[in-house]
Amino acid sequence: MKNKVWNKKYLFTFAFLCIFLIGGVFAYWTQELQVRNEFKTAKYDTTIVEEFTAPSEWLPGQEVNKDVSVRNKGTIPVFVRVSIHQKWVRREDVYDGEGKPISPLKGETIPLTFETGNGSAYASQVTWGNDVVVLSSGKQGDIDLGIPSVDTIRDAKGKWLLLTDKVDEEGNLHFYYIGNIQPNTDAPRLVDAVTMHPAIEPEIKGEKVWYDGSDNKVTQEIKNTTYGYENARYTMTVSADTVQATSGAVKAVFGNEDNAKDVIAYLAEYEVME
Repeated sequence: MKNKVWNKKYLFTFAFLCIFLIGGVFAYWTQELQVRNEFKTAKYDTTIVEEFTAPSEWLPGQEVNKDVSVRNKGTIPVFVRVSIHQKWVRREDVYDGEGKPISPLKGETIPLTFETGNGSAYASQVTWGNDVVVLSSGKQGDIDLGIPSVDTIRDAKGKWLLLTDKVDEEGNLHFYYIGNIQPNTDAPRLVDAVTMHPAIEPEIKGEKVWYDGSDNKVTQEIKNTTYGYENARYTMTVSADTVQATSGAVKAVFGNEDNAKDVIAYLAEYEVME
């Protein structure tokens, strides 16, 4: 009888252990592991830096400070191309001594250059920065811009390079910075000042009086000017194209310039040369 009790007792214990063991087959620990990796993207931010105050009256021979450069405010190096466009537009009609209008008329464009008697000259004389050069093979214009020349692109490293001193069909001059602009750095100054050519003479004002067929007095204002630039508005527009300093980027963005293929090829290999 005791054996039966003992057997039942241990049989129950054995069954409980079996149930526990069976339950243990399906029990397991889990652990969720996460690793957070943050990739900080590069900041691309460039701007034209200018110091300029427009004069109320710009007179012949007067120099006006105009500092122009390009700043890289981002975190990656960039390549830069700058275009400069100059324009004179007549603000009002100008008449000769006989009261006849002098072309161009109000709202029309006045040529950038004029004849001084000693050859052609730009009405606005630009003082360029110290690190601006022109490719010697590109000196095709009739007027000397006062920019020193270099024979090769490599000679312009770290400077602004003007490929040709002859303005294009749209009146632009194009400059390439030969190198890259590092983060938080300004490129060398491209423009330093602009002066109205001293040979430009101020207008002469007067009146022409006559009587018509009915003896009515007619008064006409007369303006006589040598060139007419003092009656015009001068503007210099600076445009900059920047691209991250990689071979693929400079070819994609600047690669459509037929006359700049050598410069683009040089910049595309710049990182390798460095």
